[in-house]
Amino acid sequence: MIRNLNFRRPLNICFLKTAIIFTLACIAVLAVQWHDVKSSYQRQNMRDVQNLAAYTAKYLHDYDIMLDETIEQFISIKQDKKNDDGELRHWLFERFSTMPDARTLVYADQQGGFIRLPNVELNDKTEEDTDPRHKIWYMAAIRDDGGNTHYTRSRDIFDDAVSTLTLSKSLINNVDGEKLGVLAIRLNQEPSMDILNAAYSTLPGRKWIMDNEGQQITNEREAVNPQTLANVAPRLNKQTPFFYLPDSERWYFCSAVGDTTWFLVHEVRNSDLISQVFTHSLNVIYCLAFGLLALFVCWWMVRSSLNGLYISIANGIRNGAIELKAAEEMLYEEIHNTTVQQEMIKNEALTDGLTELKNRRAFDNDIEFLQQTNDLCIAMIDIDNFKTINDTYGHAVGDMVLRTVADIGLRLRGMDNITLYRYGGEEIVVLFHGMTQHDALAFLERWRETCEQRHFRETNLRVTFSGGIATKDDMRVEEALVLADKRLYEAKRNGKNRIIGESLTSA
Repeated sequence: MIRNLNFRRPLNICFLKTAIIFTLACIAVLAVQWHDVKSSYQRQNMRDVQNLAAYTAKYLHDYDIMLDETIEQFISIKQDKKNDDGELRHWLFERFSTMPDARTLVYADQQGGFIRLPNVELNDKTEEDTDPRHKIWYMAAIRDDGGNTHYTRSRDIFDDAVSTLTLSKSLINNVDGEKLGVLAIRLNQEPSMDILNAAYSTLPGRKWIMDNEGQQITNEREAVNPQTLANVAPRLNKQTPFFYLPDSERWYFCSAVGDTTWFLVHEVRNSDLISQVFTHSLNVIYCLAFGLLALFVCWWMVRSSLNGLYISIANGIRNGAIELKAAEEMLYEEIHNTTVQQEMIKNEALTDGLTELKNRRAFDNDIEFLQQTNDLCIAMIDIDNFKTINDTYGHAVGDMVLRTVADIGLRLRGMDNITLYRYGGEEIVVLFHGMTQHDALAFLERWRETCEQRHFRETNLRVTFSGGIATKDDMRVEEALVLADKRLYEAKRNGKNRIIGESLTSA
């Protein structure tokens, strides 16, 4: 019972459940916020990449317009000047001067001839290497009949094989549609690298431009690992604008650069993304820690208050000095003592003091619960010649006889379904629950014979009793008791020391 009174256990369980629910709620909020913040960073960074790709596309588009204007004027001049390469070179130089980021301006015809600005001197060794017809920017443009601008990455032997961004377009005669060659602008990489370096990004990382075949066009710092380019290239044309590669533990944000076949790629380490998300999720973590601390303080305060309250209650019940015991132990002792006293009072009220059998009050209480029970037998017995015993040997011996008869009946009972009551004087009522009248008679006979064979200290003292028994069936308990009483008196009239039941007589 003391465990039931231990208030610390339910208090601890209550606060523990509250702490668990609070923690789970905070974890759920943290998980939702973590996802939202992470998605927000990814979306914002993707917008930054798209803006940068659009700015880069505009930068290239400006030179695309310059290339179209140059081609349009170049075709007109070439038709007027015919084969005067000197004047063409001079005119191209003037156009080249208006292109601040152009590294080279090249015109190449289909016979292998070309004009390169700035001008370079050729020798026999370099003529074959500089044949423009072998260059990717030339081949891409000359094969195109639509007059589109082609964006490629190429190297020039006269620039120490430096890689440059090249815009090339075929020159088509407006009169007969004849292809006159290809005009190309080779741009310095520094401006494009400056664009990548100066661009603001929500997340830290490195940027580069590559084509859809996995070739790097330009980058903001060092060259990108070819294996990384090979891993990224297959994902460029997918619907997902950004993706994660577990092998490298990095995120890649990709956006097409205008109408080119190039893509601007921003590589972000997953740890950097997690670090940014964690920083913005600290508020929830702080709230969780503060909430748990506040819950602990509340638990301690309630525990201390209840402990004092229980001590006061126990002190009030005991109305004496408080021993150094736990409050629940003191309260348990008081409740236990009170319960024992109540049980003793109840037993005394329902028990006969002389025979220790249940008394008449207990019988009246019990039969109220037995009115609906049909499987019940009721017997009434009465000690034979009890008045004579009292008159001959005295009331003390009479009381001893009454106690002896009751004690024998209690010892022979041996079953909970047989209940004995001192009904009044020397009369005893016996209730048999769930027993046939035959079995009940067998018990009464053993009891009667044992009493008859009992030897007492008093000379010539012989104790017997008579009884009557009835089965309740559909009668009320009171009616069955009246029937048993009639049979008791019938036994008395027939010579005593016998039990009479339905059509049964024993002597």
